[in-house]
Amino acid sequence: MTPLPAGPGAGARSVAAFALVAALAGLGAGCVDSTQDYFLNPDGSGKACFEVACNPERIAQAETEEDAAEDARRSMCEDPEGWARELLRQVVEESSGVTAWSRLEYVAERKGDIRLRGTVYFADLAKLRLEVPPGIEWPVLSRVSLGEAGWAVQLGQGVAPPAAAPATPTEEEIRRRVAALKAEYESGRNRADRSMENFNLVLAVHLPAAAAETALFQADAARRVLRLRYEGAKVKDAIHQLAADEAWWRSVAVQAGGLESDRLAQGINEKLFGECGFARAVAREAGRPLFDFAAEVAAATKAWPAMRKK
Repeated sequence: MTPLPAGPGAGARSVAAFALVAALAGLGAGCVDSTQDYFLNPDGSGKACFEVACNPERIAQAETEEDAAEDARRSMCEDPEGWARELLRQVVEESSGVTAWSRLEYVAERKGDIRLRGTVYFADLAKLRLEVPPGIEWPVLSRVSLGEAGWAVQLGQGVAPPAAAPATPTEEEIRRRVAALKAEYESGRNRADRSMENFNLVLAVHLPAAAAETALFQADAARRVLRLRYEGAKVKDAIHQLAADEAWWRSVAVQAGGLESDRLAQGINEKLFGECGFARAVAREAGRPLFDFAAEVAAATKAWPAMRKK
C-alpha cells in the first residue's frame, strides 16, 4: 500500500478515558445513527450529504458528567426541536472550510429521536472542519497529494510523530504506565459502553477516478465508490478484546500519547476488518468532476437566506 504522510494532528480525539472510542479510526461516536456520502472532485472540492438520527436524552447520558447530566437531560428533552435548531446553528456558525450549506433540516420523530439532514459544500476537503457538540462528531476524511504517484483519501489523519523519538521506557516504567492506562480505561468503561449501544455509521466516498489501492474500505465493481460501516456493538466487543490483551496494553504504554495514540483506532480496525491501520484509498489519475461545484454552490447560496429563516 502506498504510504501516506502523517497528518498535522490527532485523527483520534479523546472524549474521556477509554470513551475516546469516540475516535474510532478518526471518527466520533455518541448514540447516533449516521449516514454520510462524500462526492469528491479532482481539485479537492466536493460535497457531503448527511443524515443523522440521534436521541438528546441518550446523548446527555453518555456525554455529560454525572453532576451535570440531569440538567442537560432536562434541557435537551423539554425542547428537543429547540435543541436541534441550536445544534444546526452551532455547526453552521462555528465550522470552517465550508463554502455553502444546502437543504439543512431537522425532523422530530417518535421516542424522542431527532433526524438531521443536509449537504455541506467545500472548496478544499483538507480545510473542512465541522464543529459539532459532544455526542455527534464528524469523521475526519483527509485528501493528500502523493505527487507523481497520484493522490489519496484517508479516514483519520493519524497522529503526527513527535519531533524527537522518545526514550525507550524501562520495564518498571512500562508496568507503571500499563497500570495507569488500565485505571483510565476502567473509569470510563461504562460510559464508553453506553455510547456504543446506539451508534451506527455508514460512510460512502464517491471518487472522481478509480481507486488503484484500498485498505479497509469496500469498493464497488468500478472501484469508484468506497464504503465503510461501523456498528457500535461490534466496536464495543473489539475494545473489550483489546482490553483483555496484555501485549496490547504494553504496545500502548510505549507509544507517545497513550490511549490518545493511533494504537486504539488501529487496534479497533484490526479487530473489525482484519487490517491494522486507517481506511484509505489511492488513485493514480485525477479523474473527472462528479458534479458542477460552481453551479450547485450558486444555487445553494441563493436559497440560503430563505432556508436560514426556517
